[in-house]
Amino acid sequence: GGGQGPAFTAPTPASARALGGELGGLALVPAALARSLDALPADAFGEGPDGVVARSLAGRAAALLALARAASLRADLPPGALRVEVALELAPRPPP
Repeated sequence: GGGQGPAFTAPTPASARALGGELGGLALVPAALARSLDALPADAFGEGPDGVVARSLAGRAAALLALARAASLRADLPPGALRVEVALELAPRPPP
């Protein structure tokens, strides 16, 4: 076996560097997560008032996630320490 789809490519140079952490790294594509939240069917959030609130919160989260280009975490072990770097890279604002 092996993977079926294309390999993951980090969206930015900083998130690609995060994947090279000595202990490990994590790179997320927030816009892809936002698209996934938006694509969920209404019944995924439940029914009644709770479902309406959950869907509203998911919509707000998706809107915020869409503003970011990448989110990453890198962990290294320099001598005598643990170094963790967390980065959130925002997309440039469109001109007015």
